[in-house]
Amino acid sequence: MAYIDDLLGNGEEKLFAAHPHWTVLAKRVAGNALLTILLLIIGIVAKVKISNARVGLIVLIVFLALALIFYLQVFIQFLRWRNEHYIITDRRVIQVSGLLGKHTIDSSLNMINDLVLNQTLFGRMLNYGDMEIVTGNDVGADLLEHVADPLAFKRAVLAARDSYTDRISGYRPAPPAIAPVRQEDAASLIAKLADLRDRGAISQAEYDAKRAELLNRI
Repeated sequence: MAYIDDLLGNGEEKLFAAHPHWTVLAKRVAGNALLTILLLIIGIVAKVKISNARVGLIVLIVFLALALIFYLQVFIQFLRWRNEHYIITDRRVIQVSGLLGKHTIDSSLNMINDLVLNQTLFGRMLNYGDMEIVTGNDVGADLLEHVADPLAFKRAVLAARDSYTDRISGYRPAPPAIAPVRQEDAASLIAKLADLRDRGAISQAEYDAKRAELLNRI
């Protein structure tokens, strides 16, 4: 994913990565894969059936060459599928496609207004779906097709968007309130701390720090 690393800005961090579902690849290569197998079978059967060994070998080579062409197309489609990525960073959602030439689409997290997930029955069974990223620009929605594990992807986008919004707005969650300790409870805890100190489980400095903390919470 060196190309994706080159897309990232200074300090930008990848949070989540997904591929189009394997059904996308299966749909693209099904015809060529079937033809590859069919040509191999025809070539082998033809060689067996043709009595002239030399002619049979030539026929087999021809069919093998044709099968190789379709196999190469299957392999190229596989490489294209492997190079399609849906990336969530701490600033944006990036779509990357293309084997040699590259095509990228960015959706800034602070521009994302809504996420629309569409799953067919088979999509729910096989865990994929189409995701629309509705942004605040004039272009409209960005479509991510056949996202694998779309619910996890959606949760990751929403979490990244909320975190980014809090970060740029300067919002910091308030620290959790520390419940006060009753005097008798504090005395009991201090006694236990003293026992731990006397047995060497904690140092004097640790005992003093914890004792002061408990007294402050009374």
